[in-house]
Amino acid sequence: LDNFGSHVQTNFSIQDLSRLYEISPEIGGDRFTSIGLVDPPHDFLTTADIDGLSVVVPKAGLNNYSKIHYYIRNTLKDSLIKMENANVMILNGTRIPGLATRKAHELRSYGYNVGRVENAPTRDYSRTILVNLRGEDKKYTNRYLELRHKTISIGSVPDSKINTEGADFVIILGNDQGVTQ
Repeated sequence: LDNFGSHVQTNFSIQDLSRLYEISPEIGGDRFTSIGLVDPPHDFLTTADIDGLSVVVPKAGLNNYSKIHYYIRNTLKDSLIKMENANVMILNGTRIPGLATRKAHELRSYGYNVGRVENAPTRDYSRTILVNLRGEDKKYTNRYLELRHKTISIGSVPDSKINTEGADFVIILGNDQGVTQ
């Protein structure tokens, strides 16, 4: 139990866990989804011998969970994001190569409908800007994108050279997104 506790990470607070414990008897087994990680074509794990111990490790390599994360996120898409199916345009407003492509891959893994991915006309944004072109129409997507990018959405693009055709949301990535990349 000590080993288990020191190797599991969660963002649940004590209050969250307490509430989950309270409501768990009310949740029927038919409301759970089981995800296999060793069954083809989704076989992401294998066994290995590390220091004489038999362990389960990702096939992608020790501590490389990216394919597993992507698969789980895509399998357990948020129903509100799925329902709204907002078209999200991502622009790289920095000089960090590939930043918009990496962000698009991440958002797609969470179930977002990412449309165009390209460089912004101006590449000197220090902070990420979220533009909501739909107002209250897609409020859940708006809120999730605000939380994910630690910003508040605005109603129009800051640069008239940006063609937003077909987009519900435009994310202009700033240097604040490149810090953790």
